[in-house]
Amino acid sequence: MQRGKWSLGLTKETSEAVARQAESLRAYCASPCSVFRTEEFKQKDAKAKRHLWNSPNSVYRTAENIEKRSLGLKKAHNDPNSGFNASHYISRLTIGAQIKPNKTEMMLSYILRHLAPKEFRYNGDGRLGLEFGGIAPDFVNINGKKQVIEIYCVYYKEKNHGSVESYKRLRTNRLAKLGYKVLFIEEKELRDKTKLKQKVLEFTNS
Repeated sequence: MQRGKWSLGLTKETSEAVARQAESLRAYCASPCSVFRTEEFKQKDAKAKRHLWNSPNSVYRTAENIEKRSLGLKKAHNDPNSGFNASHYISRLTIGAQIKPNKTEMMLSYILRHLAPKEFRYNGDGRLGLEFGGIAPDFVNINGKKQVIEIYCVYYKEKNHGSVESYKRLRTNRLAKLGYKVLFIEEKELRDKTKLKQKVLEFTNS
């Protein structure tokens, strides 16, 4: 028998030895003296995981694993007993969404500085003192064009407006009365920089 292969195919439900080993490892990881809790180990572990995720041949990037993760997350979100639906988790999400600028807005702000320098500035918290029809757009053109950019999360817009379409219609109608054009960007669009660049530049040059 090869070393380290004795547990191949076994789980803690089917093997008492595997269950004991899992419990022992869990207790060790939770110990304040555990090597897994040192800053050095955390940095090495993070570096190794980044390398694994970024590798084009990584097992994590296969279609099968991506589908498994997707199904697992959907199942967790739909489970009322899941940690994703715990009150403390939802509370943290809500608080995070109220911080201005939030992480998504900061990410878009960084992208806009490179795609369209000297064109747009963040205004979601009213820092520029610009409000149009009772609305403080997330990003406002500061180069003489009546253009604004709004970035949104589907979950919160459906929660607050009933649907994304209602949110867009309200924003567009109010700003159109003042002669402003609106570009809407869903947060997931930040993942594809090439398409986002094309979308922003087409809007800026329109």
